[in-house]
Amino acid sequence: LFMIGEDLNMAVPFEKMSSISEIHRVAASTLCPGGELIKVDGRASDCLVCILSGATEYDFGFKVERAEAGELLYLARGSVYTMNVLEEYSVIFADFDFSTGDERAGSCGTEKLACSDGEARFRRMLSSWRSGSDVGKLECYSLLYGILAAQLKGRSAYINSELRQRLGRVEKYISDNYMKEITVGELAKLCSMSEGYFRRSFERRYRSSPAKYIMTARLRSAAELLSYGNMTVTQISEAVGFSSVYYFSRAFKKEYGLTPSGFRNAESSLG
Repeated sequence: LFMIGEDLNMAVPFEKMSSISEIHRVAASTLCPGGELIKVDGRASDCLVCILSGATEYDFGFKVERAEAGELLYLARGSVYTMNVLEEYSVIFADFDFSTGDERAGSCGTEKLACSDGEARFRRMLSSWRSGSDVGKLECYSLLYGILAAQLKGRSAYINSELRQRLGRVEKYISDNYMKEITVGELAKLCSMSEGYFRRSFERRYRSSPAKYIMTARLRSAAELLSYGNMTVTQISEAVGFSSVYYFSRAFKKEYGLTPSGFRNAESSLG
């Protein structure tokens, strides 16, 4: 549901806001362009806005969001912003409170509705609220939770796809440069992540630390050179990125159970 910055670890921790304590109202509104800017000095509640038609700019001070038809806008409790209506702006919105009491002004943002029937759900929620019945209010809670769940599911899929793309760039970079000195900071920068978040993401994806992954790439290349090339062990050690042939031999034996020379002899006997 919520906007993500350039670093994926900037995503708002939705799991801390997954419980709705109260829905205050569900309503429809239409605003026309040409009037004065609409200023909101600290929202009293959280709000989800389904944009049916038109466009409006929301200026939060630290960023400006253009909200258009087909999008879902989240406005956090406590947020301060100014609205500039660009085209006749029709919306259905729900004012409610997440159970957490903290203010989340920095998490405001827009994105496309993840569920294809999102607008229909908002229209049903509006109809249920207007009924004024207890059953109608319960249905509003059900529909609102459904909308939030659909957005979270869509966001999770986006994050997974984005992570794979970024880590794929790192994988190729290591494949092309494993013989060079590579730092975690360098790899994290390559995929626009903090070092801590990069390490966690990399280990979840490859079941290995970045350093171990690079080591494995070097040793795999060394094994190929020992099997099919005429280079000496020292030359191979240097070619795959080791500064010490002693360290190379120890790492190779730990990985393959044989010294580099022993591995070469074993491969030769098989050939």
